[in-house]
Amino acid sequence: MAVWSNRPNRGMMRAHIRDAALPLKTIEEPARQIPLYGEYEVAVLGGGPAGIAAAVAAARAGRRTLLIERYGFLGGMGTAAGVTNFCGLHANVHGEMHRVVQGIASDLLARIDRLGGLVSRTRRSLYPAAASLRTSGSKGHR
Repeated sequence: MAVWSNRPNRGMMRAHIRDAALPLKTIEEPARQIPLYGEYEVAVLGGGPAGIAAAVAAARAGRRTLLIERYGFLGGMGTAAGVTNFCGLHANVHGEMHRVVQGIASDLLARIDRLGGLVSRTRRSLYPAAASLRTSGSKGHR
């Protein structure tokens, strides 16, 4: 097992616990009762695009899933600061830009498009695949 720690004035250091020459120190805490608000199989920390996708994937796999977000909204920087370009969603493929991330991202974009959130200045859908999902009768996941 390896851990990363930040050492003052020396930057990040990787230490292998089994290779540590010094014995590990311990502290003792008094016993206490901590309320449980639920029991989950998967806990996802962060409700940005990756966190949303991870939580949806776990829930679709039938796992009791908890998504924990620091702020009162989902979407990460797309919601907080209006950053609408997510690195990795599109890529230059043989000189042309294409969306390369599909799956849960496609489902989410199709749902946003149905709500009118993916329109260009000319009011055409930015994601024709999302429009075809809408017209083909596919209900997708809810």
